[in-house]
Amino acid sequence: MDANVTSVLVGILVIAAIVLSVWLQKRNTVQTLHNNWQALVTGLEGLVKKLEDGVPAGLVQTMLKKGEVAIDSVPAKLLEYRSTGSSYQGGSQGVSIRIAKGLSYRVGANRGQLVRNPEALTVVDSGDATFTNQRVVFGGQAQTREWAFDKLVDFNAGDNGTQVMISVSNRQKVSGLNAESVFNVQPGLLLEVAVAYANGGKSAALEVARGYLEQYRALEPKRPN
Repeated sequence: MDANVTSVLVGILVIAAIVLSVWLQKRNTVQTLHNNWQALVTGLEGLVKKLEDGVPAGLVQTMLKKGEVAIDSVPAKLLEYRSTGSSYQGGSQGVSIRIAKGLSYRVGANRGQLVRNPEALTVVDSGDATFTNQRVVFGGQAQTREWAFDKLVDFNAGDNGTQVMISVSNRQKVSGLNAESVFNVQPGLLLEVAVAYANGGKSAALEVARGYLEQYRALEPKRPN
């Protein structure tokens, strides 16, 4: 076979391999997006069913109070603002002034001091977050937290509700939750449903949950070919 022909064939094969690789990567990305969307829709369908029929036995480990209704429980991380430690600042060696041969005097030296670093949002623990019509309860391996709705000041959910920060009147610092997985209904969305239940009852909670379900259904990404 002619060398030029061989070279052309090799080039075509290389190009074909590159095109195939790009196509496979794109297909995998599309598949992942669709899988994530399907997981969220399935989770929201499950949430609506729990609101309609009640939470399945054994799902919620938190002891409920009188009149308290469990809505859902999902794996989550506890977030709090914590100091990242201390830094040594302000130390100086000063200036050495020669007075005579073999004799000098140092002026302006100081030992400095330890300064506490600014607080940063930190993952404190991992566990389960239970949402009810009265509060949110986090139970982790080492920490427990409760955010009661009768003390709720404000809450702020991040993108897609993956992270939610909660401010309550009985705690000085804002704290919150971060989702452990994209395959569950996100904490921010669950908190919105729970607060709706607290303020307007079961029908209000269902309205919020069904509204989100319809929105997510309408956002179905393109299916992989």
